[in-house]
Amino acid sequence: MLINIRRKKFLYLILGVVIISIFSLSIVYAALSSTLSILGNSEVVASNWDIHLDNIDVTDGSVSANSPSIDSNSSVGFDVELDKPGDFYEFTVDVVNGGTIDAMIDSVVKTPNLTEAQLKYVKYEITYENGESISNKQMLKKGTSTPIKVRVEYRKDIVANDLPTTKTELSLKLTLIYVQSDGTGSVITNNGYPDLRVVSGDINTIGSEVCIGEECFYVIDNDTEVVSMLAKYNLYVGNVYDSTNGIVAIKDPTGIQSSTAIGWNNSCSLKNPCIGTTAFASTNYWSSNSNYPLYVYDENSKLSSYLDNYKVYLETKNVSIAAIKLISYEFLTSMGCNGEKRTCSGAPNWLYSSSYWTGSAYDTELLWYIFSNGSFGGSRYSNSGGNGVRPVIDIPVSEF
Repeated sequence: MLINIRRKKFLYLILGVVIISIFSLSIVYAALSSTLSILGNSEVVASNWDIHLDNIDVTDGSVSANSPSIDSNSSVGFDVELDKPGDFYEFTVDVVNGGTIDAMIDSVVKTPNLTEAQLKYVKYEITYENGESISNKQMLKKGTSTPIKVRVEYRKDIVANDLPTTKTELSLKLTLIYVQSDGTGSVITNNGYPDLRVVSGDINTIGSEVCIGEECFYVIDNDTEVVSMLAKYNLYVGNVYDSTNGIVAIKDPTGIQSSTAIGWNNSCSLKNPCIGTTAFASTNYWSSNSNYPLYVYDENSKLSSYLDNYKVYLETKNVSIAAIKLISYEFLTSMGCNGEKRTCSGAPNWLYSSSYWTGSAYDTELLWYIFSNGSFGGSRYSNSGGNGVRPVIDIPVSEF
C-alpha cells in the first residue's frame, strides 16, 4: 500500500491595517508575521525546516515610532503616524533559512490592490533591501538570510486635490509562501543585500563594519579620499593542515572570505584543522634590502594572485576598488600591536581573530604575521601550513 504524503512548508509575511485621514497617514497596526506549518511523516522534523525572521533595523530618517519587535520569530508589529507629506517609516527584517533545506518562494500575494486615488497619497512598498522585487521561484539557500525592506510613505509629491476627503481604512497584506526548493529557482542578487552598505558605525570610525554584498570588512583608515578596510575573514584559499594528514590543498577553494579559514591555531587536528594556510612566496625576493621592517608585498608574492582574483570578484558587485593589498607592520603598531613584545593584545580583537600574513618583512627570511591568540611575530616566507590571506581594500569615499 502506497501512501502519498504532501509535504509543504509555509512562511507567511503579513502587513496589517492602515488608517488614512486627510491630514495624516496612521498605521494603527501593521504586522509582519511568519506562520510556519510543517505537514508530513515523522522523518520531517522542524529542526530541518527553519524559516524565521530576525534582525530588525529601522532606517535613519524614519519618523519616531514604537520600536518594532519580533514575536516568537514569526511577526513584527509597529505603530507609527505620518503627519505630513514626505514623512515615512521604513525598516528591514531578515528572512533566515536556518535549516538544512534550500527554500524558494512558491507564491506572492499582495492584497488589496490600492486604487488610483489611494496611490496618489500613500506609497507602500515591500522589496529586498537592494530594491529587487520579490517574486516566485526566488531561492533562499540553507544557512543564508535575505533582508526584506518595508516602507510606508506619505507621498511628498501630492497636490491638494489628491488628499483624501474622508478617513480611509486599508488592510494591506503581503503573503509569501516558501516551499522546499525544486532546484529550478533563481538566486536573489547578492542574496538581497545592496552592493555597498555600512552595517555598523560609519566610514569615519575605526572598527565600523562595511559589507559589499555578503563580503564584510572593518574600517581601518579614512584619509578623506579612500576608505581602507580589512577583510572580516581570511580568504578560502591555499591549504588545509592537520597533525595527521599534514598539508593538503583546499578542495574547491572559493577565493572569497570564509569564517572557517582562520589559519594556524594551537590545536590543528582532524577535528580542528587549520584551514586557509599558504606560503607567502617561493623565494625571499626582497633579501637585497637591509632596513626592516619593510613592506615587501607585491606581484612576486604567491598571495598576489589570490588578492587580484578577489578584487575582480568584488568589482562584479558594482563597487570600484582603488587598491587591494596586505596590512602593514606600521599600521598594526599604530593600532596597538607591539613588535618588541611580540603581541597585539593592545589592539582591537578583530585584528587578531585569525592567523594571517602581513605585507611587511621581518628580515631577509621572515615575514611579520598575526596569530589568532594575539601574538605578533615572524614566520618563514615558505611556510605553507600556518598563515592565511586577509586582504585590505581601498574604496573611494565617493562610492559611499
